[in-house]
Amino acid sequence: MSVALRQKMDFDSLRLDSGAHSSPTEGMCVIRIGHRIAQVADADLERFRGNFVVPEDPSECIRWTGYIWPTNGYGRFWVGQQSFRAHRFCYALSSDLPPGITVDHICHNADLECPGGVACLHRRCVNPLHLEGVSIRPNLLRSPHAPSGVNARKTHCPQGHPYDDENTLVRSNGIRECRECGRGETRRYLAAHRQEHNARRRAARAARRSAQ
Repeated sequence: MSVALRQKMDFDSLRLDSGAHSSPTEGMCVIRIGHRIAQVADADLERFRGNFVVPEDPSECIRWTGYIWPTNGYGRFWVGQQSFRAHRFCYALSSDLPPGITVDHICHNADLECPGGVACLHRRCVNPLHLEGVSIRPNLLRSPHAPSGVNARKTHCPQGHPYDDENTLVRSNGIRECRECGRGETRRYLAAHRQEHNARRRAARAARRSAQ
């Protein structure tokens, strides 16, 4: 991105070193967001810059003041006929965003009092210092609200048995299971079905003897 465009965005105060690619068209730059490519003009950057105010403290969240998706709480920004989540567009100004990579709000992960969901104000943050490109699994595991992240941080099963190397069974899908609880469940099953189990064994022995 040209120095003029950087100044219009006032992203120097955000410590953003743009990786956007120059375009043959004067006053244009090209950004890649997933499978999509957008040519961003001076006017687009000016509109984007007009939808937030940079706080004096660069470590604070920069709230998107433009359109907010009512169904998910994320900011939305249009470039031509294409619409993007505002924080993803902001991230793409400094780095390509390849397919399969999400933009994680690390400010959200650090706020344990945030209610999450549509009411989460961190979803409106476009501070480049608060954005990190990661795959979907790390994004979910970092979240203080996503069930996978909540479960991954648990150190004991619901019955109080530790999730340590000796007592933890990890399935192929990544789900952890408590070995002690599994053994207890097996014992309870055998106790409840002992008579049925013994009857099947006696029938099998009788069938073998009759076949001899």
